[in-house]
Amino acid sequence: MKRQRISQIITVICLTSTARLVPGSEIKEVAIDPPNIRTGPGKKGHTDSILFSKASYNSIGDPFKGAALSMVRKEDRAAQIAVGNEKPFKPQNHVRQPTNATYPHMKEFEHVQKNFRDPEDNRSVLVGPRNFLVNPPKKGIVGKNTTFSGVIPYMADDYNIPKELAKKERLKGQALM
Repeated sequence: MKRQRISQIITVICLTSTARLVPGSEIKEVAIDPPNIRTGPGKKGHTDSILFSKASYNSIGDPFKGAALSMVRKEDRAAQIAVGNEKPFKPQNHVRQPTNATYPHMKEFEHVQKNFRDPEDNRSVLVGPRNFLVNPPKKGIVGKNTTFSGVIPYMADDYNIPKELAKKERLKGQALM
């Protein structure tokens, strides 16, 4: 009874935490390791609320300085007036671009207007010669396993014919001996 109770306790200990037998021990005793680290599910989202702590940004309070503005060439009006350019640069008026192509459009096909009216009497229609005449289609039953000549009878195939031919040859050879 006592042994059974000890084995139940060991089983419970093994199931609840990481357990192992103590090496080098004469009696069987269980060394219990600390439980593994347990974590909850990960946080989801794209905002600061998913971070572990509040984010610290290094640019709070700094005035905006556009990088593109420092690379742009600046006009010095005083230098321009000293050189003799009193009027500032004014771009030319809008130049119209031609919208038509420099080459004529190639036609993909020639459209032929067909006229079936009689030139003498505009109310009557000219009828051409008759089309080719062919034989009518063969008559039969339409559906699965049908042919024009009817049902084809089943012929059994003897798969043992090669064996029988070999046996006959062997017996003829033995008869000659």
